[in-house]
Amino acid sequence: MDATTLSRKLMMGYQGWFACSGDGSALNNWMHWFRNNSPDAINLTIDMWPDMRELRADEGFLTRMNHSDNRAATLYSAYNSSTVARHFKWMQDNNLDGVMLQRFTSELRDPALRSFRDQLTKNVQAGTETHSRVFCVMYDISGSNEITLVEDLKNDWTYLVDTLKITESSQYLKHRGKPLLAIWGLGFIGRPGTSAQAKEIITYFKSGAPPKYQATLLGGVPSNWRTLDGDSKTEAAWADVYKSFDVLSPWSVGRYADDAGADNYRRSRPEAAFTPKDRLYARDLSRVLLEKLEQRPPEPDTAKGRPLLVAATLQRHLCRVHHDLLCYV
Repeated sequence: MDATTLSRKLMMGYQGWFACSGDGSALNNWMHWFRNNSPDAINLTIDMWPDMRELRADEGFLTRMNHSDNRAATLYSAYNSSTVARHFKWMQDNNLDGVMLQRFTSELRDPALRSFRDQLTKNVQAGTETHSRVFCVMYDISGSNEITLVEDLKNDWTYLVDTLKITESSQYLKHRGKPLLAIWGLGFIGRPGTSAQAKEIITYFKSGAPPKYQATLLGGVPSNWRTLDGDSKTEAAWADVYKSFDVLSPWSVGRYADDAGADNYRRSRPEAAFTPKDRLYARDLSRVLLEKLEQRPPEPDTAKGRPLLVAATLQRHLCRVHHDLLCYV
């Protein structure tokens, strides 16, 4: 597995947010499985029960539910290193390249949640190294304290680099010569962060930080990042923020539900709201988008100095998977 480039890789979003009572973590609760820490049908929050048949008995945690054949219904925890390693074995078996490991900035000041996330990070690193997959960190800023957002991102990345030493892993994904770091949520309506803070964050990670902390920066941005409306904040300064990312991953969840909708979305977006002086920039981005959705071979690195547009598509029941498409599942 080539860990030196994001290009032509199918990357999964790995939330790793499932925990169980009794899993050994400081959380000791049913995070993301059940409401009210009550493992019964009334409080169930998932849409589909995971297939637990390949997991060992000690990886399953008992709920208060039974299957139709009266077997006890168990669930898994991402705190368990064996379970996470198995996920990466499945990815290897099915030729899936790697993951963007979610790290939620809203959790970083909670000792129990941070401890869980740190163990998850170690599990993912071990799993990718064992099964020759790649990984990188994606910060999700949803629900964060805007006052401490910049500080929290800088401090946590320093911790990941210096203490957990993730970028020293042979399987930590690089792109354009630096570790790939993703930040999801800047510019979205209802998410924290001003345009000034976003510029400070991007400048720091791209060039302002000491060299060991610098990264190639992927922005998980609104689907309307070009037009500054809809799901995007409308202040004009956000246009320059979006353009300053090295890689763009527009959030298209719910924007279409079938191939016809995807084609319409493709046609309606690429060159909207760009003035003639922006056309060169717009064409470069549009061409990458169209090539990805139409499965044309990518051109050589024509986007140097400009963001590489990565089309990220997630639907609850539909995912148009192309080999050169970044796709969250």
